[in-house]
Amino acid sequence: MQLLRLAVLDGATLECTISLPEDVSDGATPSTTTAPGTTTAAAASSEATQPTQPAAAASGGCSVPELLARPRLHVAPMIDVTNRHFRMLIRCISPLPVLWTEMTWDRAILYNTPDQPEHKLKKTELDRTLESIIGFSDEERPLVMQLGGSDPEMLARSARLAEQRGYDEINLNCGCPAQTRGRSRNNYGARLMYEPALVARCCAAMVAAVSIPVTVKCRLGVDDHDSYAELREFVTLVSAEGVRHFIVHARKAILGLDTVKNRSVPPLRHEWVYRLVADFPHVAFSINGGIKSIEEARELLARGAHGVMLGRRARDEPYLFARAGELYDGRAGPTRREVLARYSAYAAAAQPANWEMRTPAQDARALLTPLSGLFHGTRSCKRWQQTLCALMQEKEALATTPAAELIALALARAAVLDAVLDARPDDAPLSNAELRRLDEQQQERQQQEQQQEQEKQGKQKQGGSRRAAAAGAAADADADEADGVCPGRECPGEPSPAPTELLAGSGLWMATAATAAAAAAAVLVLLAPRLVGGVSAAGRTLGR
Repeated sequence: MQLLRLAVLDGATLECTISLPEDVSDGATPSTTTAPGTTTAAAASSEATQPTQPAAAASGGCSVPELLARPRLHVAPMIDVTNRHFRMLIRCISPLPVLWTEMTWDRAILYNTPDQPEHKLKKTELDRTLESIIGFSDEERPLVMQLGGSDPEMLARSARLAEQRGYDEINLNCGCPAQTRGRSRNNYGARLMYEPALVARCCAAMVAAVSIPVTVKCRLGVDDHDSYAELREFVTLVSAEGVRHFIVHARKAILGLDTVKNRSVPPLRHEWVYRLVADFPHVAFSINGGIKSIEEARELLARGAHGVMLGRRARDEPYLFARAGELYDGRAGPTRREVLARYSAYAAAAQPANWEMRTPAQDARALLTPLSGLFHGTRSCKRWQQTLCALMQEKEALATTPAAELIALALARAAVLDAVLDARPDDAPLSNAELRRLDEQQQERQQQEQQQEQEKQGKQKQGGSRRAAAAGAAADADADEADGVCPGRECPGEPSPAPTELLAGSGLWMATAATAAAAAAAVLVLLAPRLVGGVSAAGRTLGR
């Protein structure tokens, strides 16, 4: 365990305890940093470790099994979205939702695991670690690994590796609209609903291979196989092999139709899910598809669904999970300022670890991307997204600046309202007129601060000019002394000139005790603005 102290947001210092792996070397060289609460990829792939013991959810007191036993709220698996950084952002907002990985091919796991036979069949020289594919931070739990594939034996081995890595649940993807042609044409996703018996064999193999739950995410049907009788048969065969939870995207899939249209063209039929709830009382059913708010989720749960899953809405408006407590025990969520402080602490540990093996600029961009929708629905949303997008194009800054500092820089550039940053999710929304007034006040305050800064810089330049003049005069005095001119004291063999003659003739003056004291005071007066400016600059730096 290591205590991380990070100065973020208005000078606040955040203390965050993170888990780091123990050294596995002989004591001279530390091991490579891995995700908080994780082991190395080698340990995950080569050692038959026991499954990770259930841990209490961060700030909730609910254990992982408790949250899985009442699967009320899920964040849907989304390709290029639900990576470990996005999942950690959701976890910084709430400990309650069940998080899901992106769909991971069974062969991607096996081809990158050294002790698996498929590892010798790799056709690429790209050497990816297993950790870069299935790694996660322990704080993300409860976490579901979604697998893609249709070979029972390969799925079983992949599920076993995922369990050894510490996942809480395995899910088989039977819902994504698989492509009908080209290299992407594979027997996976919704195409598997054509073959319920194959799905049953796949699930039976995984159930036998692991001790954690195995679930299925599916559609109501596929193409012309879209009757309720066919859906009921699918659930009957698969549940007979030990699957006790189905997440149903409540519309059918149309193969050949692109993914975006498959989320909108086929009509939603939530009532079919409720029929399944009535027909299979020993099985849990969660609804996915078209759910856009906590209010809709609450209504669906009240009608009998065991859980709800949010997809694109979670990506576009992640802060809505700050209200997740309304579906559990009523706990209040954090402010956006608190979320950013937590995520900045995570980014400070994740960036140097570089689990995905990206370039520094790519890694920083990946850490910033999940934050795009954090201010959705607020007055600061558009300005924040534009600022973040522009910042992610600054390659030099991305490559050389810590991600936590980039987040603070984006906040400063976007001038996000304090009222927005500090608002609680259950606070009454402010009117447009009030937000406009607060925005004007904040802009006026920032202009005043900029003006004060410019004045300080002007004084510093003026002080620098005076010091340069004084230094020049001292240099002239040294030169005169080298030429035999001895101001302020008697020279051997020459009469001492009167002070008035010194002032009138050479322009030099005699340094007495009184004048020396006055000169010292003048120097302090000149240096004071610079000293104050330095302290202020230091304070602003910590404030970022």
